[in-house]
Amino acid sequence: MKNRNFSTLSALRAGWQLSKQNWQPILLAVIATISIQVVASLTETYEHLLSIPAYFGMNTLLYAASFIVSVGLLKLALKIIDEKKVKPLDLFDIGGVWFRYLVASAAYLSLVVAGTILFIVPGVIAALRFSQYGYLVIEKNLKADEALRESWIMTRGHTGDLLFFFIIIGLLNLYGILTIVGVIVTIPIAALAGAHIYRQLGAASEPAETTGPAQISQADLVPNAA
Repeated sequence: MKNRNFSTLSALRAGWQLSKQNWQPILLAVIATISIQVVASLTETYEHLLSIPAYFGMNTLLYAASFIVSVGLLKLALKIIDEKKVKPLDLFDIGGVWFRYLVASAAYLSLVVAGTILFIVPGVIAALRFSQYGYLVIEKNLKADEALRESWIMTRGHTGDLLFFFIIIGLLNLYGILTIVGVIVTIPIAALAGAHIYRQLGAASEPAETTGPAQISQADLVPNAA
């Protein structure tokens, strides 16, 4: 059944309020994210000055750092949304879930790419319906197939809602990039709003049945279908 409490506006409002209340750990996340992007940009700009091993080594370190921050930010956002006590260094606490998150991310990307090849629309739907996999891996320590299956189930009936939410988040982040200093505000709002949406979708309640494959009907391929 569709959750009528789904609200992009309330998610953005929660993101703004909670980012102000937890500015210390959030600031570290913003600094880490911006630093990685700056170093990555410099690496590409001065690629010709680096040896091949140095270039690939630097990119490997950047991908690893980006992965740690991405997982840590999701975990941090969940704690903040749940009003748990957080510390700045919680951003780097990804022990116990990083491998399953890596596998789930690879599976998610494969599904989205495969769907995109099939006339784009299935790829967009897959990106939206499986979008909650990261939170599920982090919070429930689910395997990749379990997290993707549960994400598909919990987002049923919300494809259009999620499309609107991610469009707004994309525009928000674009504004932050264009204003440069705006990312200090938009990154935490986007992260916390995403965690708030996850909670709105009912992931904190009894877990959805994951003992068998989710049934994907033709109606699921229509954004506003139930």
